[in-house]
Amino acid sequence: MTDQFYAQFEASFRGTREQIKNRLRVYLPFVLPLRDIHEPCSALDLGCGRGEWLELLSEFQIDAQGVDLDAGMLDYCRARHLSVVQEDLIGYLKRQPDQHFSVITAFHVVEHIHFDDLRTLVAEALRALKPGGLLVMETPNPENVYVGTTTFYMDPTHRTPIPPDLLAFTAKYEGFSRVKLLRLQEDPAMVAKEELVLLDVFKGVSPDYSIVAQKSASESEMQQTANAFSAEYGIGLDEIINRHDAQHALRQSQVDQRFASMQQDISSSTAAVDEISESLPEQLDALQRQLNALKAQMDSSMTQLQQSIQDIHSSTSWRITKPLRWAGHQGLLLRERGIKRRLIDFCKKVGKPTAGAAMVWFARHPVMKQRLIDLLKAIGLYATLKSLAFRLMAADGRQTTHSMTVPENIYNASTYLTPRGREIYRLLDEKITTRSDDEKVK
Repeated sequence: MTDQFYAQFEASFRGTREQIKNRLRVYLPFVLPLRDIHEPCSALDLGCGRGEWLELLSEFQIDAQGVDLDAGMLDYCRARHLSVVQEDLIGYLKRQPDQHFSVITAFHVVEHIHFDDLRTLVAEALRALKPGGLLVMETPNPENVYVGTTTFYMDPTHRTPIPPDLLAFTAKYEGFSRVKLLRLQEDPAMVAKEELVLLDVFKGVSPDYSIVAQKSASESEMQQTANAFSAEYGIGLDEIINRHDAQHALRQSQVDQRFASMQQDISSSTAAVDEISESLPEQLDALQRQLNALKAQMDSSMTQLQQSIQDIHSSTSWRITKPLRWAGHQGLLLRERGIKRRLIDFCKKVGKPTAGAAMVWFARHPVMKQRLIDLLKAIGLYATLKSLAFRLMAADGRQTTHSMTVPENIYNASTYLTPRGREIYRLLDEKITTRSDDEKVK
């Protein structure tokens, strides 16, 4: 592509210049030791793009040159005064002298070319590298299921994903003496994540990888980069699957243990329930016997108490002390209510029934009533008794008049008399009525 499309595409989907430069720093432990081996230490970046790697190498005084066919990408490089050439990668590489470069890099290039061209690139790089020199090829990692099935095909210039083992084998086959696989750009949180889910298996593998291949050299020269080659990088598909399976197995084991514990608890509870069920009838029988014995004891105590009370009431001392008890009770009432109130209560209890019966009788015999009134007036008691009668009736809540006439239906002698008394009252009433009639005739 010769327009700005690919430059804008990389800016949108691959990352900013600073992000790319920070990602590329992972290769410095491989490259920087070569400055002590090679003089001068030079680098060739195939498919240099916007020149992030060239810029990073220049910061460490490594002479770096880039080659790319995309004019839009090269404009970024020239704007930063980087050394770049617009040319076909493999053709340019073929023209380079033998054992000329310390480092040859191809970042996200090999997925754009045919496999035969890939083999040619690896072979020509081995020829053009100095002893101990490095070939770095970075590409999307198809071990990452999401990358291999989706994001790889976001770039319309990609041809086919290349498995890590295939690219590593190609470098060894073409003659490189040491090859290292670096898995890159994984989410840092995924490294120590304890609860992996299925989505982590699909997307958690390092989305990119690279092959760092070293040309044979003396043992001392090879030792300069030994630490970088012995380190481990990134997360592979096998690793994340094994971690997921181990965590799943651990969770399953914990579930099985909890389930077994629950089963044991259920078995223990069932046995306890069975034991209780077996002993429950006996316990209920024993409790019923205790209740029956308690009831019999209470009945016996009640009978004894009633008999004791009856014995007390039947005793001579109880009968002798009855007046004293009555007098004591009356004294208590006097202290509580006062003498005046007790007199009123006594009149209500004793005087009112008697006075009521008398008033009924006199109401039915007006002649006798008049004689009584005349007698009371003659001895001067009429006004006093009349006032007392009104006070008694007012205390009882009845409406009264100044007359001593009482309606016939207010009092009923039968209310105050026993059956024998009512019979005597009836005979006296008939006798008095007959006598009154005889007097009227005379």
